[in-house]
Amino acid sequence: MQPHRTVQAAAESAAAQQQQQQQQQVHLDCNAFLGTCSNEELQHMRKLAHLCSQTYYMGRLTPRKVQLWHKMELITTSLCCDRLVYEPSRTDQDVLMEADGMAGPGFADALQLYGDSGSAEEELPTSSSNAEASSSGAAGPLLGCPSEWFVCDDEASSTRYFVIQGSDSLDHWKTNLMFEPVAFEDAGLGIKVHRGAYEAAQALYERFLPLVQEQVDSDPCARVAFTGHSIGGAMAVLLMTMFRRRGVLGPQQVAPVYTFGSPAIFCDGALGACSAVARCCPPGLKEDIIRCVIATRDIVPRAFSCDYSPVAELLRSWGPSWREHSCLAGGATGAGRRQLYVHIGRMLVLQPSPELRFITEASPHLPLLPQQPGVYEILAKPSLAQSMAAGRLRSKALRHGAALGRPAASQHEALAAIMDCPHPLETLADPGAYGSAGSISRYHNPDNYCAALGRVLADRREAAAAQLREAPFVVPGRAAQHRPFFPAAAHASVEEAA
Repeated sequence: MQPHRTVQAAAESAAAQQQQQQQQQVHLDCNAFLGTCSNEELQHMRKLAHLCSQTYYMGRLTPRKVQLWHKMELITTSLCCDRLVYEPSRTDQDVLMEADGMAGPGFADALQLYGDSGSAEEELPTSSSNAEASSSGAAGPLLGCPSEWFVCDDEASSTRYFVIQGSDSLDHWKTNLMFEPVAFEDAGLGIKVHRGAYEAAQALYERFLPLVQEQVDSDPCARVAFTGHSIGGAMAVLLMTMFRRRGVLGPQQVAPVYTFGSPAIFCDGALGACSAVARCCPPGLKEDIIRCVIATRDIVPRAFSCDYSPVAELLRSWGPSWREHSCLAGGATGAGRRQLYVHIGRMLVLQPSPELRFITEASPHLPLLPQQPGVYEILAKPSLAQSMAAGRLRSKALRHGAALGRPAASQHEALAAIMDCPHPLETLADPGAYGSAGSISRYHNPDNYCAALGRVLADRREAAAAQLREAPFVVPGRAAQHRPFFPAAAHASVEEAA
């Protein structure tokens, strides 16, 4: 049997097995591990999501617009800098419609996890040997970074923002397709990362270095922030760790890194994903310095972090770098679960409002989360109050005859369940998921991230205004006529969903 036929058969079997398991499986109860974020942080996330969306409209970005939008000063852009010139075969908008390449043929051809038999399948043996050969050497910078970017300053907070786009053409989706693991910075760290993202980050490092040093020297309280969408978010995380590890930035000069729809790119085989931030950087940074925002049905953050157990042995046969990859062997991600890479830092799951235009009846809310739109953080350890509240919700749901799975035992288990719901194999197998109207593009689109975050903010304001209207007017020295008003939680109560 030819190798590509073996891959196709294994992929079809894995997809069928995954679909059967999800049909029979009662969803895990993750309520105890679901937290929320403040309105201030939500406003900040929406601002950064809007900045990231503007990287796809670089030709229309002007200093006046940035000033009007966010009272920030545009410093420079990739269009203003000397770079190697290339002619992309696709425009920014073409790539945006195809979810940064995820809805295009490249990702599917590389993984061979779906699709008709054809020429793409016959390239797999060649790409496997290329991966084996290329992974033997250390990662080096690409001739040019495939992403557009811009830099802007916020004088109020003395922060310089580096905003990075996802791949700007399908020609340069090779950055994403070069996903074999390579050692990050020092091999002694024991951390491996996505090769394509690391090489692109190295190319950007040299360009950003004078801009970072200029900001550091400008003010004793100056800070530097990196943010990005899709693979640009992955590069933002790598750049922050590189500047910190190489001594360019001190711990007080690093602002939190926010990513939107970025893929998982780390594998910390020795101690697990939770220790990766501490091991990548010298002491002084907290684990939550990296904050990953993912939409409920965005396939890109799940592409490398979903469960690949049914095809793990096949993937490990691609070359020595995969055979020694601890994430794929299950050593860094928990017994029985095998994936390509893991996310690090805080995980913030965005449940969009069903009233938004890009939400369809075929894609309801994620069953592992409350029905209310919101941004839910996957907590490392629930507090006693959260555990008790989750227990009350569980008891109430069971009294009403709801089918509930067992409670999640850990943050890793809760996050793994969310990464597999829905499983990327199911999404890729759906012909309707592709194109500008498909779920891949709709949920990965940075404009829709911005719209969903804005709607969550609006819902919170409306709820707060309604509570204020219902609050009693208390005359000094006299008791209220009915129960006094107590501010509700930042997000709508999960009890209402039950």
